[in-house]
Amino acid sequence: TMTARPMKRWATLASRLQPKTLALFATSASVLLAAVRRFGPVLLRRLLASVFGFAQPLPGGIQRLGGLRVPLPGGEHLATFAYVRPEGGPAPTFLVRTPYNKHVAEILAYAVATQGFNVVVQDCRGRYASTGQFTFGAFEDEDGVATMDWLSAQQFPWYDPDR
Repeated sequence: TMTARPMKRWATLASRLQPKTLALFATSASVLLAAVRRFGPVLLRRLLASVFGFAQPLPGGIQRLGGLRVPLPGGEHLATFAYVRPEGGPAPTFLVRTPYNKHVAEILAYAVATQGFNVVVQDCRGRYASTGQFTFGAFEDEDGVATMDWLSAQQFPWYDPDR
């Protein structure tokens, strides 16, 4: 198969390496991975800010509210998280609903929140951490309205229902 050849080459290369070289390679790879985990999100946020023409992100002041569950009339719930600026007072809020896993949009949501907006991101009904039956496009309007009503009912100090 096509994947057998590269794997065989890798195994041949690994067998030729001295134990010290292999240990150095493994250490270098783990240091690189740690650096990407530590600095990658910051660099990506700055890159997104420059690509979209945003102002550079201000440090601090943004809070992530995770594990929110928006109840639906049929007993289902929508898995939700939000990036908000709690000390700035009410601000306009973006609602992002996705069938592709809400965590995919997390860095972009943070980048938008650094510009003074609140960003609420949730999985569509029946997808990933949300419950219910997924039917493409069937409940998007109802679930969006239910989410906006739920946000209003929670009386979050950062949420402005008029913007």
